[in-house]
Amino acid sequence: MGLHPTPLMRHLCEELTVVLHNAPGVDAEAVRALRESGVTVIDGSVGRVIDHDGALLVELADGTALPADAILTGSRVHPRLEALEPLGLEVAAHPAGIGEVLVVDPTGRTSVDGVFAAGNVSDGGAQVLQAAANGSLIGAQIAFSLAGEDLQAGARPSGVQVEWDARYGDGEPIWSGAPNGSLVVEAEGMPPGRVLDVGAGEGGDAIWFAERGWTVTAVDVSARALARLGAEAERRGVEVRSLVRDANDLVPYGTDRYDLVSLQYGSFPRTPEQRGLRSLLEAVAVGGTLLVVGHEPTWTRETVDVAAQTRMYDPEAFVGIDEIAATLVADPVWRIELHETRDRPAGASSGHHVQDVVFRAVRVSDTDAAS
Repeated sequence: MGLHPTPLMRHLCEELTVVLHNAPGVDAEAVRALRESGVTVIDGSVGRVIDHDGALLVELADGTALPADAILTGSRVHPRLEALEPLGLEVAAHPAGIGEVLVVDPTGRTSVDGVFAAGNVSDGGAQVLQAAANGSLIGAQIAFSLAGEDLQAGARPSGVQVEWDARYGDGEPIWSGAPNGSLVVEAEGMPPGRVLDVGAGEGGDAIWFAERGWTVTAVDVSARALARLGAEAERRGVEVRSLVRDANDLVPYGTDRYDLVSLQYGSFPRTPEQRGLRSLLEAVAVGGTLLVVGHEPTWTRETVDVAAQTRMYDPEAFVGIDEIAATLVADPVWRIELHETRDRPAGASSGHHVQDVVFRAVRVSDTDAAS
């Protein structure tokens, strides 16, 4: 700890003793001023603090015992950077002598491009309000930096698109390529028509439809997923139209209407105006079917030890099947044909996902159900 608070201690007690305890970088001029003002400054180090018959004693390394009514220790701060050690972030001594901090510029940029820091990790003396305010400031700088990168690249990817492209990566497919079992059960006997596959991913469902004579439009937020879909469709000699879209875009599916709109284990964030849900419903033609399949959601409501694990996502932040059903149940525009929980078909179970919630509804008129 630096000596800058020591003059305050001198005003609060009759007798003050300072033990430097081998502190590095002690200001010699500050030590001289303290001694000249009558403060005892000892160059040695503390061995231990003991309770001697109800009295506090500070025992130095050489055995000297100093009686005390109160003891103030100066801790030092060090950023915990073990997990980031491979990055080689620059660390320096805090100017007040209270420890070490990450070196950052006024915008929070560290010595490593793309890595920002805020709060106590870059200013060990910041109190809670100051650290929180700095976090807000640096968060804005990160947003500016990301927007600048997009500007240089001439792109405007959404956060969801970036996230899903990163999940799909540049390696092998992450899904089996087989169609979802509950989809097959529901769609096997339907006459081929125009189908919109929302959240198509790498295309297991879309290609299954195309091979059975459907005219398929596959939509997903990830360009990487749809690139794999396109390559597999070409290999198998079928045609699938692919659109890179976010379900919450203004008009994600254009003005086309479909005989079947399929949402299989897909999810999109809830918005105040329910844009994603409105677009999904509006894509169904009169006489067409909306088919939604999702994981049985009980597991999302189970209590977890947050110290050991975290949820992959907050289900309350996304539009779910129950919400879709609630929107349509009293709407004369729609006829709900099925809303049930059942075991996944043989061979389709994975881990703890052994049951599906299946929802099927038919649009019976052309009035806007969500208005």
